[in-house]
Amino acid sequence: MKLKKINPLIPQISVRFGAVGGVLAIVAFLVFHFIGLPPGSLLSFIATILVVGMFMFLPMKGFKSHNNGEFRFYHGMTIGFISYLSIATIFSLFYLLFITVIEPDYLIDKMEFLKENLIEQKEQKIEEFGPEVYERQLKGMDSTSVSADVLSEFAKRLFIGLFIAPVFSIILRTRQA
Repeated sequence: MKLKKINPLIPQISVRFGAVGGVLAIVAFLVFHFIGLPPGSLLSFIATILVVGMFMFLPMKGFKSHNNGEFRFYHGMTIGFISYLSIATIFSLFYLLFITVIEPDYLIDKMEFLKENLIEQKEQKIEEFGPEVYERQLKGMDSTSVSADVLSEFAKRLFIGLFIAPVFSIILRTRQA
């Protein structure tokens, strides 16, 4: 059985678009932060979905046009994986620098804001998940570490990409003759 070599354009275009997406994610984070948008807001989450989605779709579309219109599902999944991994890595490295060097109080402020939100929604959360889970979440807010928060931001971008990549791969794939 003869194995196909990976097209060298796949990692090249994926990393390039992933890097631009990572920088755009940083810019969006900074804009939202400096206009006073609370951490974990819906607008911030939507922006993350848009950045990850756009910078996964664009390299897939670009590869398809450079590959004479041929696009297989595995092309999309590979391009998507490299792109969203690049976005998540670049953003997370910046975020680590941001919360440890640039604004060391950011994590404390973020956890206080999220804790206040949790307290405001106490009845709803207890009804939904039970009092034990609510108390565990509340206590967990006080002990969130820098590494846990950075890992959470990294995972958020990975999971968004993990769900969007197959959709774009299916939409863009060409039928085999």
